[in-house]
Formats: sequence, structure tokens, C-alpha cells
Amino acid sequence: MALKSNIRCCVPLYTQRGRVGPKGEQIAFFKFPDEEQMKKRWIHAIRRDVGRFFRISAALKVCSLHFKLSDISKGLGGRMSLKTRAVPSIFAWKQTSPRKRPPPTERPYQQQRKTGRNLSQKRLRSLKPQEELFLTLCRLRQGFAETHLSHLFNVSQATISRIIISWINFMYLRFGVVNIWPSREAINTTMPEDFRKAYPSTRVIIDCTEVKCAMPSSLLLNSELFSTYKNHTTLKGLVGISPSGAITFISQLYTGSMSDREIVERSGILDLPFTEGDSVMADKGFTISDILPLGVSLNIPPFLGTSTQMPPEDVVRTQEIARLRIHVERAINKIKNFHIWDSVIPLNLFGVANQMWSVCAFLSNIQDPILTS
Repeated sequence: MALKSNIRCCVPLYTQRGRVGPKGEQIAFFKFPDEEQMKKRWIHAIRRDVGRFFRISAALKVCSLHFKLSDISKGLGGRMSLKTRAVPSIFAWKQTSPRKRPPPTERPYQQQRKTGRNLSQKRLRSLKPQEELFLTLCRLRQGFAETHLSHLFNVSQATISRIIISWINFMYLRFGVVNIWPSREAINTTMPEDFRKAYPSTRVIIDCTEVKCAMPSSLLLNSELFSTYKNHTTLKGLVGISPSGAITFISQLYTGSMSDREIVERSGILDLPFTEGDSVMADKGFTISDILPLGVSLNIPPFLGTSTQMPPEDVVRTQEIARLRIHVERAINKIKNFHIWDSVIPLNLFGVANQMWSVCAFLSNIQDPILTS
């Protein structure tokens, strides 16, 4: 086999040229085998696809650095040749990661747990459970910074952060088992007179709202979070209330660029038990009549269409829906009265943003109702 100094290896991520290796060793170059099955094995091994930019030819070579020593035999004069059925198998992407450092030694309390001794010696809590719950509510309702809370309770900021996350997750799990979706009979019993006269079939009033969040470094995530309505990166959620003003549905928070219709589809509100003849009241942006459950209608303000002026009956209907739909915005304002939403949500709270939103919505349900009898 004639070796030329300008010959090169065709394996990706490798730029070997000539017959002298990086360590001064002799390098040989081997052409692709003529047998079709072996040729396919070589192409698969080097991770190349035959096409416009890669074609098998006599000039295409693979160097000896990609074969095991057991695959190569040397003849007289040191000439190297491949053994039968040899396939390249040594590549840069197959190199093992550097050896990891040994695991740390076990702490004394870990050894006690394994042996079962001194289990009565528990880690002391810095604060009582009542104090931990109180500072969590202060963080949510008053929006106190973690630094301020650490000074008030004389503990470290890391302890405050750990306590808040633990209690928010705890309340989220405990509140999650409470069914806040009322039956049709409960809706009829508590329905105000204004709804009973105009829209007695109303089951839920829905609307979306947004809270500002910090801008991530990822351009893709930043574009998904950006809201043209707020001109800022936001998290967007769906809230539903009953005609009596109680919050009956709380969705998770989605990216700010998502449309109202898509949030309704993803939130799961359409999977809740509706009764035939129920109706959903919403704003104009909720064009969801085609995806509502069978027998459920949609009440939204009428569109102007191609007319230059809205008919008088449409004007009256728009005013009636706006007058009744305003209650869902009042319910959303009750959630946002938890002052943790006053500032931009930092990136380190993205992991518990959904839990905080749900907890604040549930806590606002046990406050004074927005509608009085």
C-alpha cells in the first residue's frame, strides 16, 4: 500500500494527515472493504452518511489509530495490514470520562442511621412549626424579602429559603386534595340574582392573567416567555370562578406567549364534570366554542364583524357580560394582593411558582367573598 504525505483520515472530529501520528508512531491508512456488508459496518462505525458530501471512493481512507492492535498485523518491513472482518472501533466520542473522585466519607449521623443507634437524636429545628408557617405567610402576603425575614427570626437566609419552599410544597399538596369544583346544584343554590336573571346556565367564568418574571439567559425560553401584551417576560395562568365569586379552577402557570385558547386546552378545565346545558362566560379572546364539551355553550361579548356600528341588542349584551364578567377580574386581583407578585419573579423561584400561585388562590378563597348577598 503506497502511503502519501497528504493523505488524510475521513473519520469525523479527527484530522490525521500523513503517516506519522501525534506521538511519533507510524500510521497506516486503509481503504473501505469491497464487501457491501463490511462496508456498511465501517460507515456505521465512523458515523457518516453516504450522500452529497460523503461518497465512498478508492481515495477515502481510515487511519490505523481507529483500530485495535489486535485488528492489525505487521508483515516484513513493518508494513501494516488489516485482519479479516476488522472494523474501526476507537473514536474520540467513545473516550471514557475522567475518573471521578472517591465518594466522601460518611458523616457520624449517617452511620448511626445505618446501625440504628441514637436515632432519638434528631436535628434541632431553628423555629417552631407555627413560626415557620407564619413567616411563609409573611413572604406570600406581605412580600417580605428573605433577607428581611432572616433578620426578623434571627436565622440564616438559607434556612428561611428552605422553610418557605418546604411549607409552600406542603400547603400545595394538602390543598390539592380539596375539591373546589362545585356541583350544578351548589351553583344554583348560591347564584346571585343578576346571574339568575340574565345567564342562569353559567357554570364558570374564566379569564387569564399574567405575572412578570425574570428574563432567562436562553434566547429560546426568553422568546416563549415574552408577552406582547405586557411587553415583558411573564408567566400566564387561567382562573375560573363560580357566579357567586368563589375560585373554582386554578391552572398551572404557562409561558407568556401562549394564547388563551391553548391554555384552556392544556389546563384541564375541559375535562371537569359539566352538565348538559351549562355555559362558560369569558372575554372575546376565548374563541373556544368548538372545543367545549358537548352540550356546553359559550357566552362572550359579540364581535363587530364587518358592520360599522354594533346593533343595539349586541351593545346591551356586551354591557351585561362585562358587568358580570368583572367579578373574575376582582377574584384575580385578590390573588395578586399577595404582594409576592408585586415584584418580578426571580429565576430561583421558577420551581415553586406554580405551587405559590395555587396556594395564594386557595388562601384567597377563605377570605371575605367578593359578592355579598
